[in-house]
Amino acid sequence: MRAGRCRSGLCPREPQAMTDIGTFSLASALVEKFEGCRLAAYRDCAEVWTIGWGHTGPEVHAGLVWSQQQCDETLERDLALADETVGELWPGQVFSPWQRAALISLVYNFGSKLQDSQLQLFVKEGNWAAAARQWIRWDHTAGKETRGLLRRRLVEAAMFVEGS
Repeated sequence: MRAGRCRSGLCPREPQAMTDIGTFSLASALVEKFEGCRLAAYRDCAEVWTIGWGHTGPEVHAGLVWSQQQCDETLERDLALADETVGELWPGQVFSPWQRAALISLVYNFGSKLQDSQLQLFVKEGNWAAAARQWIRWDHTAGKETRGLLRRRLVEAAMFVEGS
């Protein structure tokens, strides 16, 4: 990786700084950048009730309001769950903090739907370029390409490849 600003906009200024930044901090920054935080529940573009930093679940419903602290704590738990899923999808595979953060962000959106996907296969094989090309296939919501998801997927893919 070169010094200076990288394509994803989330890379360190100096290559050696990579080991000083925690994976969860990277994943959190990525998710926060693209999800935004809303304290009141809303329907996302797929009509799913959502709150906080993109949290969904059976407890989210119309009229629900959270504090910023609830949003932040839930994000932390959701990222930990996404990280567990990364471990299940790619058991024993070693990733750089940048790669793992990009995978956590992707799994944060799609969870175990990535199971048996081409992206999962290419990552397992260590074929980073092919995996990055697959990344943009995950830019749909309710069957429609979503511009915001495409931007997010491009940033995640660049972060994944640049972190290798």
